[in-house]
Amino acid sequence: MDVLIEQNITRDPLHHWTVAEMAQLVQLGMTAFSDRMKMETGLSPINFLIKIRITIAMNLMAHFNYKIGDIAYETGFYSPQHFSLTFKKMTGISPHKYRKTYYNEK
Repeated sequence: MDVLIEQNITRDPLHHWTVAEMAQLVQLGMTAFSDRMKMETGLSPINFLIKIRITIAMNLMAHFNYKIGDIAYETGFYSPQHFSLTFKKMTGISPHKYRKTYYNEK
């Protein structure tokens, strides 16, 4: 189930995904979907969505020299500030520090 959701989010990270849309993809009601997602991944559907967006952003930062703000918008965050706060909360480091560590190693 989580693979199907991940594939769809990765294909269109800019889409404003809702729990209802994700549940519909796997043909479950919202409550059943939320419970199953939590059981399978340890994350709520929204946190799973954020994790995928952060993973996409990490890949972009590690391999391309795009501006952090552009990456924020390209991965579905509504502002670079929101992206930076969420990124740091999820990874423990800022996007700029992540980029400096991983992109500059090449």
